[in-house]
Amino acid sequence: MKAGCEDEVVRRWGERALIVRPGLIVGPDDHTDRFGYWVRRLAAGGDVLAPAPGTFRARFIDAGDEAFLLAQGVDPWIELPLWVPGDTLLDRVSCEAAIAAGLRFTPIDATLAATLAWERRSGARRASLAPERERALLAAWRAATTSSAEAPPRSL
Repeated sequence: MKAGCEDEVVRRWGERALIVRPGLIVGPDDHTDRFGYWVRRLAAGGDVLAPAPGTFRARFIDAGDEAFLLAQGVDPWIELPLWVPGDTLLDRVSCEAAIAAGLRFTPIDATLAATLAWERRSGARRASLAPERERALLAAWRAATTSSAEAPPRSL
């Protein structure tokens, strides 16, 4: 149904049509824990149980940038998780046309700093991996990847 509606918008408005599909909406006041968990966890330091670098190229937008779009009457699509296993096609979504049309993003360092400050003030998490569970999983991962001399190390 959504695709059919988008097709109709394009049919009626042609090149003036705007189909908005923001990736992850992140920053202060994002209560989903999809992004803030990682900011807080990485700031804590130490070994982190996380997907291998570069295995998922999620596009995200700062909540302040999204607020601007909302003020302009653009409705968000925010139901994408930050990390999902397998090939979900989410990393194939492109916003190049929006960038070419002038979309600009808040610099990542500003988003990270604001998110971390908010995370430190916000208290309890709704979603997270307990530190003791993370340590146990990391120990099990190390044991599984180093127990065989023939098996090359794997990444998550």
